[in-house]
Amino acid sequence: MTEAGLAPEALTLFLVERYVPAPSEDHVRAEAQRVLAAIVDLRAEGTEVRYLGSTLVPADETCFSLIEAASPQVVQRLGEKALVPYDRVVEAVRIEEQGSP
Repeated sequence: MTEAGLAPEALTLFLVERYVPAPSEDHVRAEAQRVLAAIVDLRAEGTEVRYLGSTLVPADETCFSLIEAASPQVVQRLGEKALVPYDRVVEAVRIEEQGSP
């Protein structure tokens, strides 16, 4: 069982892309708060999902987020509950080098 009392399930990493017209850091932070609130609701329903953060690219009016979930459908459901439209959800591999200077 997890901290929330949910049975552990295999989670996959997804890269989420969305268009953000007239982007601002405050706007993306507000969206992140809605995503976190929606995660609480999903967990209460028995669905495990984790938000790992976002990167805003203002010049491209694009925001990328990393989300762990059981399927892309769960990620889309998260976006719908949070009222954050996701344009693209794709499986991703995160590569981190140990001892990076």
